[in-house]
Amino acid sequence: MAAPAIAAAAPRNVAPETIFRVKPAFRTVLGLIGGVDSKQDTFSYAELIRNLSAYIISNKDRFFDLRNCMVVMCGADDPLGQAFGVTAFHRSQVG
Repeated sequence: MAAPAIAAAAPRNVAPETIFRVKPAFRTVLGLIGGVDSKQDTFSYAELIRNLSAYIISNKDRFFDLRNCMVVMCGADDPLGQAFGVTAFHRSQVG
């Protein structure tokens, strides 16, 4: 059975061990995080959330507005914004 492709967010109540196949644009984001195998294209939900969090935290000075740190302002020119097809998203929309 093929792993589902992840888009901007997974459904709620996903088991941490559920496997997803990432789309190429999101794979680019993951490739910017140290320690992620450049050829890996399937990840558990727990790995995706951990790596997404690492990317966001590594860019916190660019992504967060101190008035509302629950919103990630990634912008259309950032690989994450391109992968998700948005310029901003709320923490509740992911994970």
